[in-house]
Amino acid sequence: MSSSLDELRSIRLAKLETLKKAGIDPYPASVPRDFCLADAKANFAEYDEKGTGSKVAKSVSLAGRVMAIRGQGAILFIVLDDGKATFQGVIKKDVLNGSEPTKSFDFFNSVVDIGAGGVREVVGGT
Repeated sequence: MSSSLDELRSIRLAKLETLKKAGIDPYPASVPRDFCLADAKANFAEYDEKGTGSKVAKSVSLAGRVMAIRGQGAILFIVLDDGKATFQGVIKKDVLNGSEPTKSFDFFNSVVDIGAGGVREVVGGT
């Protein structure tokens, strides 16, 4: 059963209010990022230490519109689009377990919406 437009609007407005109450600007004028998604994809191999499959622990900041979310319990797969490229990221509950409520897996999962305007920043390591 699909939701009506009114139901979808109500859900998105509730998520918007949750973000505002948490002190997060849902539509920031700018979002810090280390590089665009196309560059992240092109240089992704450099995070693979000498072809061994062992990942270098480097944290990078990416930003884009969330175009898809697939939840698998304690793992979320998200697809970001910045207008130049798309990038699939993985968010793990055991990794995103910040001490601040707004930096927790459950908070992220509860407020992020597909293509609901605005750009999301993702900071993480390989």
